[in-house]
Amino acid sequence: EVEEAHPFDTYAFSRIRQAVDSANLAVREYALHRPDEARGAGSTVTMALLNDTRAYIANVGDSRTYLLRDNYLTLLTRDHSLVAELLSAGRITPKEAIDHPQSNLITRCLGYMDQVEADITTHELQSGDCLLLCSDGLWDEVREPEMMVRIIQSAPDLEIVARRLVQAANHA
Repeated sequence: EVEEAHPFDTYAFSRIRQAVDSANLAVREYALHRPDEARGAGSTVTMALLNDTRAYIANVGDSRTYLLRDNYLTLLTRDHSLVAELLSAGRITPKEAIDHPQSNLITRCLGYMDQVEADITTHELQSGDCLLLCSDGLWDEVREPEMMVRIIQSAPDLEIVARRLVQAANHA
């Protein structure tokens, strides 16, 4: 099914590309001008631009965006990593991916090249939806989506959600 273009799409995609380009340049410039501190710096990113009920999600690397809807966490982004490519090609199983020795190798990041391409997707949101944007420091440590769902749903506000998710990752 082909999704109909939204009037805001062109603007949103342009703004996201500008933001990714700016972030890429900032990381690249830092790495080039402060090599002793940066030591080949790179970064991952995931972001969301919201317009009414439409979410524009972008990512580079293995930072992720999830959608929490009806007590279920759905991954909205695709990792740019060696393990994700091996999984997609059927060369390893999801179980083998969990502790794969090359799980830290990403295939796309900010700061490594002059230009970087972000994956950008659009999603229609519903009342009660929650977006979780996180790095591998969370999703790779708190591997049970049900635990993340419980943390998100049990906290009275987003600041406490963030603090509890960090605590769970640190504890793991």
